[in-house]
Amino acid sequence: MAENQKVLPYPYNFSNGKLFCESVELEQLAKKFGTPLFVYSERAIADSFLEIKKSVQNWPVEVCYAVKANSNLEILKILGNYGAGFDVVSKGELLRVLKVIKKPCKIVFSGVGKSEEEMSLAINSEIFCINVESISELVTLNNIANKLDKIAPISIRVNPDISANTHPYISTGLKENKFGLSITQAKKAYEIASTLENLKIVGVDCHIGSQITETAPFIESTKRILKFIDNVKEIPKTNLHIDLGGGLGICYKDEKLPNTKQFFSSILESIKLWSIEKNHNMPKIIFELGRSIVGPAGVLLCKVLTLKHGDENNKKNFVIVDAAMNDLLRPSLYKAYHEIFPISNLKNSQTTEKWDIVGPICESGDWLGKDRRIKTCEGEYLGIASVGAYASSMSSNYNSRVKPAELVIRKSGNVDLIRKRESFEDLISNEIVD
Repeated sequence: MAENQKVLPYPYNFSNGKLFCESVELEQLAKKFGTPLFVYSERAIADSFLEIKKSVQNWPVEVCYAVKANSNLEILKILGNYGAGFDVVSKGELLRVLKVIKKPCKIVFSGVGKSEEEMSLAINSEIFCINVESISELVTLNNIANKLDKIAPISIRVNPDISANTHPYISTGLKENKFGLSITQAKKAYEIASTLENLKIVGVDCHIGSQITETAPFIESTKRILKFIDNVKEIPKTNLHIDLGGGLGICYKDEKLPNTKQFFSSILESIKLWSIEKNHNMPKIIFELGRSIVGPAGVLLCKVLTLKHGDENNKKNFVIVDAAMNDLLRPSLYKAYHEIFPISNLKNSQTTEKWDIVGPICESGDWLGKDRRIKTCEGEYLGIASVGAYASSMSSNYNSRVKPAELVIRKSGNVDLIRKRESFEDLISNEIVD
């Protein structure tokens, strides 16, 4: 159990072999609400966010939660109540945020492919900034703003061509990635933007990737962005914001993470030094953080359906559970590691050398963990850690499977259902049969 405590934040804890959050025993939640079941700790979310806020409290920083990490309305409400801004990438995400918060002035709209409908909604909602990712988008946005008789606040996403040393699918700052504009293209984009009457240049934007566990890529990216600002006269040097994106990683297994305060201080001090040397005002800095805020706070509970033992011809052993790749895609998509463990003492447990933990979906890629030494038996419950981010928000109905229920455990120990388990009726509600 001690190994699991590395990835389970307070207030998750094991007591007498049983997993609790606050004073709530998770096995009882599995039995009451059924499985698969997402469980989130309100305290863990708040603690992560407030640790970041405390680390930047003496700086002009806005922490914008990346809604794509987990877009549940209650999660957004919790973070909004603690003062978070929001980073959205679609109409749906923007509407979610507007439903639960009253401050559109703290929203930034990112994304490489915004529709005209999304641009119109962003402008009419009077959000803080639209992060533009192409010259075509720049022109379209200006035309829409002109029709609406409004001025759209914009930054342009600069691709600094930085390796984030992360999985290639979540690397976004290299020249071969689809995101942003190269240094040369971005300079031209700012020149064009300065001539468009319905756009106002308010910032510079970049984002180099996700699940980054080193400070160095962020420092190098910041240096390149500051140099870029120096070389583009169209970028205002007063009332400017610099959006450095997000990507700060979490501990899924044994990753060594930078100290939170030192991480932010090293970046912000470099910007302060630049502003002094160039005689600029210290710009407002935006961080778009998602995984590092909500990732550790979630656990996916699942039930063991079947144990399949190997033999002398095939020594592979399988634990088949009722969760699957449609609930948690990261292992199948990224070969991502999540800690998996029994959530209670096992009276009838069986153990072998190693197991693959897999789901019921008809895909060989439907796996949650491979070659795990785990003690379990049919009918018992397992927990999958670190699923607060990019789990529920990436879930699907593949194989006509309904999406799981979601719970939040309050600081008081109260348990609230924040998403009902889908029914078959929900599954087919938008389908039409003649």
